[in-house]
Amino acid sequence: MSEFLLALALVFVSFAVLTLAARGALKHVINLSRALRIPEFTISFLLVGIIAIFPELSIGISSALSGVSSFGLGIVFGSNIADLALIVGLVAFFSGGIRLKSATVSRSNFFIFITLLPVALVLDGEISRIDGAILLFAFFVYVFFMLFHGNREPVFLASERRAVELDLGMLLIYIAVMLAASHFITEVAMQISSLLSVPLFFIGAVIAVGTCMPELVFALQASKTKYGETGLGDILGNVFADCLLTIGLIALISPIRPQNLGLVILTGSLMIAAMLVLVWFIHTDRKISKKEGAFLLALYFLFMALQWAGESSLI
Repeated sequence: MSEFLLALALVFVSFAVLTLAARGALKHVINLSRALRIPEFTISFLLVGIIAIFPELSIGISSALSGVSSFGLGIVFGSNIADLALIVGLVAFFSGGIRLKSATVSRSNFFIFITLLPVALVLDGEISRIDGAILLFAFFVYVFFMLFHGNREPVFLASERRAVELDLGMLLIYIAVMLAASHFITEVAMQISSLLSVPLFFIGAVIAVGTCMPELVFALQASKTKYGETGLGDILGNVFADCLLTIGLIALISPIRPQNLGLVILTGSLMIAAMLVLVWFIHTDRKISKKEGAFLLALYFLFMALQWAGESSLI
């Protein structure tokens, strides 16, 4: 009992550290967006969102080097479902809604393609090294597009160089703290699940949700300000980088050949469905409302039930 209480206390302390780091990261994201003349959404998408994939990326590369690439693929799909339904749902519900700019709405359709691509590539039973190269190519093309499309202003003024360097350095430090705290939370949660003898499915769900902790806390902090869209940029940036960069790197190291293709397709289909619902909400009134957030939360738990049922019947 004492071991369980200690683990629980460590989780709460880690969440406090995560929250403080998210507040600091948000401040420097806003400073960078102003100095670089780049929208907050783009900065959070490219910097915070992509860097925040490190938990999934490290698990995926480790699994690929160990010859079990499909495990990394499962973590990516599972964490993306959590990002799109659970995390966005929580942020929209507790913040009263996320208002979006027209540029974000116009880009949202592309994210359907992002989630479709890795699922389409695995339909033949394998994501090969060539498929991995395709995913990486798509990743770098879109990053280039976001950075340079329509941006005619100087990247930053010479007088602001030191301020930019300081903000960037502090942002990276805060993100490192967020990643370390979220990793610790995941590890302790797995210990708790082992102490309580809960099913393997729950352990997998804990890992997937645990890797999303930086996005959740950062987005919740952003939602308390007028920069709520910044949090959504972080979440979508994470999904974007996971689907293209993480899976692409895993496949290059070791081609992904799922032992149970049906289960992978089921999880991938749920990920696509979550993205379709989110994009539909984005296009309705350029806002993800509190009611829509509640719907996304219900959808997440429905997806978990479907996946549990799928595992029971397919394994």
